[in-house]
Amino acid sequence: MVNWANKLQILFFLLCIPQRIFAEYYNLEIDSTGVSHLIILQDSTSLEPGFEVGIFDLNAILNSNNCDNDFGELLVGYGIIPDEPVEGCGNTICISAIGSIDLCDIGGEQIPG
Repeated sequence: MVNWANKLQILFFLLCIPQRIFAEYYNLEIDSTGVSHLIILQDSTSLEPGFEVGIFDLNAILNSNNCDNDFGELLVGYGIIPDEPVEGCGNTICISAIGSIDLCDIGGEQIPG
């Protein structure tokens, strides 16, 4: 299982390109694992509606369905600053970062996140 307290190398990368002008920049290429971590960014004055926020794990498991222990940088979540308050989040952006699964110790496999 993922121990998020030990994953201190999560990089918050802010891309300041309004969505209204360009298509979405980030493409999340991994499936949900059922393990997640909620990241909430509240009322930031430096971010405008339409800006995209990418959440990167710099020490993520990259391999899938094996135990190769391939680690590196991986996009684990992203969101777009809303134009208007969102139900449940208000004027904030709520991003669910996907966590990895490592069951190799019990004969299983690793799933990226």
